[in-house]
Amino acid sequence: MIHIIGQPSSVLSALQTGQLDAASGATSTVQQAKTAGMNVVPTAFGTWTLVLDDRAGAVSKPLASLDVREAINYAIDRTGIVKAVAGGYGVPTDEALATPGTSAYSNSLANYYSYNVAKAKSLMAAAGYPNGFTLPVLSESILDTNDSIVQAVASDLAQIGITVKLTTVSASLSQFFGDALSKQYPAIFWLTGGGDAYTSGQTFIPTAGAALNPFGTTDSQVTQQYNAANAAPASQQAALYQQLQSTLVKLAWFAPVYQAEDIYYFSSSVKNYQTSAAKPSMMLTAPIPADGWYSS
Repeated sequence: MIHIIGQPSSVLSALQTGQLDAASGATSTVQQAKTAGMNVVPTAFGTWTLVLDDRAGAVSKPLASLDVREAINYAIDRTGIVKAVAGGYGVPTDEALATPGTSAYSNSLANYYSYNVAKAKSLMAAAGYPNGFTLPVLSESILDTNDSIVQAVASDLAQIGITVKLTTVSASLSQFFGDALSKQYPAIFWLTGGGDAYTSGQTFIPTAGAALNPFGTTDSQVTQQYNAANAAPASQQAALYQQLQSTLVKLAWFAPVYQAEDIYYFSSSVKNYQTSAAKPSMMLTAPIPADGWYSS
């Protein structure tokens, strides 16, 4: 049986009293859950990313500049945001389309855009925007924590003169996606990565037909590397996908923040569970009692 419980504290209480055997957790109750003897299991599910869609500057001219896109990346304090917003449950990353822990992820790119406000300001000046500019960004308030993350990113960008003009969709994700594809917004804040690199690429990069590539950005090197990785034997794909990630990071089409983690609590009665970064969901190899599961 699935129970819907609105408050994280009530979820924990239900676990402690034996009403539940497993539940979706929250960073606000992690320490209490550990103290109560619960098994706390983080599970990777995607990367919160400022997707810089308008790479040709059709709506926001500054985004056509690589210097500006790099400045945005250098201005984001990824480690600070993970600590402040995610309670430490997340992995700072510069790669948008490959999840840490998967074969497509390139460790050599870790901290490629280290937090450096002075360098970001220098790049802004070199691009001709020493006083910054206003950047319209589309976000949504339907998924948990998204509001807090995008506000933290906006605060970081303000340090280099970029004023985020935020439009937040609260009605439905279908409305959010419709607005994201409308070409009204040069940037969106959304989850990238998660799952396999092929699917992530289909969503964001290859052609104008990609689900979340509204301005139809293409790049011959990106397309060639993506197609080569997809067509290669399995034994060669990891290296080729890592090569693709390197190209994307250096193009600064995205400003990833961190790989997010869902948190699950298990009572001692639940055994033999495991998680996978390649398939961002919880998998159980032993059944949970019929009246013992909570899902948010």
